[in-house]
Amino acid sequence: MYSVIRKSGFKLLIREMTPLRTVKKWQCLCVTGVIAVLFLCLFYTHNFEIKSITAIYDWKDEMKTDHGTELLLRNTGITNTSIGTSSPEKVEEGNLATCPFPVLDPWDPAIKMYFKDYPPLNCDKNGKPSVAYLEGKTIKIDEEKVKKKIGSIEYCQYTPLKLSSQNDLTLQPLNWSAKFKTSIEIPDDLEHFLVQCINKGKVVADTYKSRVFEKPKVEERSQKRYEDHVKKHSPAETMSIMIVGIDAMSKSHLKRGMPKAREYLLKTMQAKELNMFNKVGFGTFHNVIVLLTGKPDSYYEHLPGWSIKHNYFDSLDNLFIWNKYQKAGYRTAAFFDMVKGTAFHYLKKGWKQPTFDYYQRPGPLMMDQRSKKWVFDNCVGDQREVSLLQDYYLQLSATFNNTKKKPYFAYTFFTHLTHDYPNQAIMGDHMYLEFFTKLHTSNVLNNTLLIFFSDHGLRFGPIRRTFQGYVEGRSPFFMLRFPPWFEKKYPKEMANFHINLNRLTTSYDVHATMYDLLHFRGKKGPESHTLNGTSLFQEIPRNRTCEDARIPAEYCLCKGVSKAQVSKTLKDKLVSVLLGMMNTRTAKHRNICALLSVKLVHSVTMFKSEFQKSEEEYYQVILQTTPGNGFFEALLNYNKITKSVTLVGDIQRSNLYRGQDGCVDTVALKTFCFCLS
Repeated sequence: MYSVIRKSGFKLLIREMTPLRTVKKWQCLCVTGVIAVLFLCLFYTHNFEIKSITAIYDWKDEMKTDHGTELLLRNTGITNTSIGTSSPEKVEEGNLATCPFPVLDPWDPAIKMYFKDYPPLNCDKNGKPSVAYLEGKTIKIDEEKVKKKIGSIEYCQYTPLKLSSQNDLTLQPLNWSAKFKTSIEIPDDLEHFLVQCINKGKVVADTYKSRVFEKPKVEERSQKRYEDHVKKHSPAETMSIMIVGIDAMSKSHLKRGMPKAREYLLKTMQAKELNMFNKVGFGTFHNVIVLLTGKPDSYYEHLPGWSIKHNYFDSLDNLFIWNKYQKAGYRTAAFFDMVKGTAFHYLKKGWKQPTFDYYQRPGPLMMDQRSKKWVFDNCVGDQREVSLLQDYYLQLSATFNNTKKKPYFAYTFFTHLTHDYPNQAIMGDHMYLEFFTKLHTSNVLNNTLLIFFSDHGLRFGPIRRTFQGYVEGRSPFFMLRFPPWFEKKYPKEMANFHINLNRLTTSYDVHATMYDLLHFRGKKGPESHTLNGTSLFQEIPRNRTCEDARIPAEYCLCKGVSKAQVSKTLKDKLVSVLLGMMNTRTAKHRNICALLSVKLVHSVTMFKSEFQKSEEEYYQVILQTTPGNGFFEALLNYNKITKSVTLVGDIQRSNLYRGQDGCVDTVALKTFCFCLS
């Protein structure tokens, strides 16, 4: 058996598990000498270090056991010459940003071993089949499919699915219809429902459906508000907004995991990608809350009279961009594939009485209740979960197609496919390609801004302990697609937009752009408004810094890696201070949370940052602790005069804590607490 180490064209083969009794002494010495020489060549020529060699081909293993150290952060300097673009557009030299934003090879040999190919998701043989379909306002049973997959049925029934009046985490009691065998008419206002078919006293088929249709009360309200909006603001254009989010996808991982969908968006639909998009917070909530409200998560942590853990989001509705659009006469829609794991429900209360006009929440709630029997590996019975939910968007865009007098604002976020197992993104490539193809070929986006984005890059897995993973974790993909006529009609605004593709940008800027579009004035420029970001219709300065863009120092990618050696004394000091900070977080809960100790110091790397003063040095520390084998990383500020160490930002965990955190109920504790029982 051989292991292969690849580095810039070199290949090193090491014979593993060879019984020593079969090898002569002189052969051992020769092989050892050759290996030593090759290692020295690799080390001095390419300036990298290997601490252990473990081929991990499937990130699912990361959830089962820890594989120890992989590759150290490379001591690679980042300079202005590394700036580039992932779009086919040529960037003029004068338009290049001064931020040395890293440009990555998605298939860098240092990380290629971590990725595994999967076939396209196929749910045909999973779970109970879906045999019901809609034709107008009639539910019909696919008799051919029944014969093929079930044999026969005795009868079917449907039940409306409605949210309870208490919150958006529970459903009203099920209310089953009359029995039918081939078809049944449904009421005009039936929006979400489940169809079950029975044979010999057992449920043999399940079908979940949602309908999008004009609602009289919503239309009456929206029309009045839209007329008032036009009279007050006289917008030059009225454009719908469709936002499609997907969890934990960096720019590079989108190229690896969804190459066909990405290429279709860029080449066929002429979408544009923000090439220097930098995340502004750690997790999903920290980033999408900026996109949707223009305010950082810290704003909500210190909001008087409101607790993120104990209060519903209803009282904050006025802060969300969709609420501003709703007040301007837009219909609003939202849906998530997760129930308790969304940005607004994970260790939070969600909404008590959601104000979305179209909220596809009942379906996922029902799926979650039946997850052990119905939902399996991204399938809902024999239906693909992603495609099932994407159909809601297709209906919405068709219902309010191309009419400027009936605009909508829609937001969705998909988590299941990519959050825990990033490699599974490739399983959904054909589903997203199919979705975008249907949107494009049906001409339903002629008056719609399509936004396709991710909240952050890869947060878990061994790749996070490489330099590539460090960058990818901070650089999610972000694409925008305007209708072709808009670019022709507003060349100046779109010229600025194209320049900004290669400028440092964040969710603050996209939020400002959406606000700009709501009151779009064309050549008159945006209305006066205090925002934390800059509309993409205005040119962003090429010398913009992370501080200008409101990017915290620990996430800023406008910094280089220093090649300076870190002394053992300083390393020990940094590690000791960091470990102490971590244990302080759980000190008040020592009766249930274990005291952590260092199992392995993975790396201590010096960074050059725009935030540091002349007497300061910034160090990125990655270590592994025991018990629990947690991997943690933090940016530390070392003052050369006072010899003091302070934390920059917060401490991040780069592997899953699931199964270790059951004794605590806050994210702050779950990150560091290894439960004693």
